[in-house]
Amino acid sequence: MDIKDQYHTLSKIISKELMGSATDTEKEYLEDWLKASKDNQRVYEKIKRHGWYQDQQEIHKRFNAAKGWAQIQPKITQGPKVVRLRPNHVKYAAVAASILVLLSVFLFKVDFQAYFTPETEDPIITSNNIAPGSNKATLTLSNGQNLVLDQQDSIQVGNAKSSGKEIIYADIGTDDNKMAYNTLTVPRGGQFSLVLSDGTKVWLNADSQVRYPVQFVKGQRRDMELVHGEVYLDVSPSTAHSGASFVVKHKEQQVEVLGTEFNIKAYGEEPKVYTTLVEGKVQVQTNGGEHILSPGQQSILSVGTGRLAVTEVDVFREVSWKEGAFRFKDKNLKDIMQVLSRWYDMEVVFGSKGLEKKTFTGTLYKDQTITEILGFLQGSINTYEINDRTIVLK
Repeated sequence: MDIKDQYHTLSKIISKELMGSATDTEKEYLEDWLKASKDNQRVYEKIKRHGWYQDQQEIHKRFNAAKGWAQIQPKITQGPKVVRLRPNHVKYAAVAASILVLLSVFLFKVDFQAYFTPETEDPIITSNNIAPGSNKATLTLSNGQNLVLDQQDSIQVGNAKSSGKEIIYADIGTDDNKMAYNTLTVPRGGQFSLVLSDGTKVWLNADSQVRYPVQFVKGQRRDMELVHGEVYLDVSPSTAHSGASFVVKHKEQQVEVLGTEFNIKAYGEEPKVYTTLVEGKVQVQTNGGEHILSPGQQSILSVGTGRLAVTEVDVFREVSWKEGAFRFKDKNLKDIMQVLSRWYDMEVVFGSKGLEKKTFTGTLYKDQTITEILGFLQGSINTYEINDRTIVLK
């Protein structure tokens, strides 16, 4: 067996062993290979430690086979050839194939010898006060009063009731043009949900703020303002509100919808505003013109210029934050840490400019500890230090 065939065999065996499906013979083959060399042991341990492997484990555990099969079966059966697979087979094949491909890349890559270099430095943790975010927000009433909302308390104020993770406004019906406005602010390290009086659902990401009327006027256009941050909206259709359209205002743009789901990302420290359409139709208006988005499209507005570009995106990845995950593909560490710093309410310092440009592909989950997150990033970083709420990447 030549070296390439040996590596291919090892790729298949290791993938099956990590998935828990290796046969006794395959386990013996792997054990003999591990005993043959400490270098082999080091390669195996590094493979298990890399972020993509834990990522595949999480996908495997969280995968809903029945739901996934229900989504893909109609598309498969519509074609001229029908190949029927059991849902569990689909799940196993998808996860095992991804592990096999990644292992093959590791074992065949040109710089294979890099995996025989000395172990990375151990991290230095002086004190670690970094924790995952939680449900929390501040509600500012129209009279200026501030109410702290968190997962421990339920609050009733006017036609609004907070459960500790979302605030819901009841539709009390009004023809009064004098509307009162509330402001919901989610800090760094927080998230919260909002249901407006028309039934529109709004999810707020960390470090976000919206302003909206406590009650919409019947028959009139429904407006809310994204002051800053990131929100996902599931808009109640205009047909349920006497044809009244829904508009999300931001200082750089205006998005008008009739009934749809979409995401807007507009953080003050970022030079661009991103609007991603999940389903339905929206019209993005700026001082430079307007554009109608189709599902799967994202508009990118350059702040201060009015210039608008439109591109196709992976919607699932763009809005994964709403479902408790951060999904990255070839994203540089600087951008990744900007996202994570909001959720974990931490400061990140890079040991070098070159480190900022290192890339990572994988899925990180919002309920993970910061040390688990940094473990996933092994391969993109060498080591790190944590002191209080500050991380230094090296």
